[in-house]
Amino acid sequence: MATIDFSIIRELRKNQGLTAEELALKANVTRATIAKMESGGGNPTISTITSLASVFHLAPCELIHMAEKTMIEDGQIEVLKSKGFNGKRIRFGGFEILHVTSERGVKRDFTAKWHDNTAQILMVLSGRVQLTLGDQKKIVGSGMAIRFKAIHEHTFDIMEDSEFLLIHHVGL
Repeated sequence: MATIDFSIIRELRKNQGLTAEELALKANVTRATIAKMESGGGNPTISTITSLASVFHLAPCELIHMAEKTMIEDGQIEVLKSKGFNGKRIRFGGFEILHVTSERGVKRDFTAKWHDNTAQILMVLSGRVQLTLGDQKKIVGSGMAIRFKAIHEHTFDIMEDSEFLLIHHVGL
């Protein structure tokens, strides 16, 4: 079973109000190539993907990512008990979610060693957590969320008993 399906070209084309012939002309490919791709067939070259991506104002890798077939992925769940952070760690390819409970007074420092090339989101479900990132400090209360690049050293200070989500997304 193929994991890449370029039939999404049809939806992208329609969204831009183009006919298949117009798309072929703009991308400098044949109408037959467009027909094959829109039917989920064919094996487009990198050159074809690049040409089509430019018509849709996308990077070639974005077009390929859009063409990846939707698959349901099971998360790998494990218990989290680490220096005052308790809960569950859920891992998927490229990202993880930590559902954490922590008591007032817990302080955790993190370095780039653990978070190379990672974007992180902190969403507080209850309580208050202070994030220190370089010389910036931000108190995040219940119902609030923030995002930051986790490659920088950062500290979480639990200001009151809290429940929160930490979402790590690699490659951002």
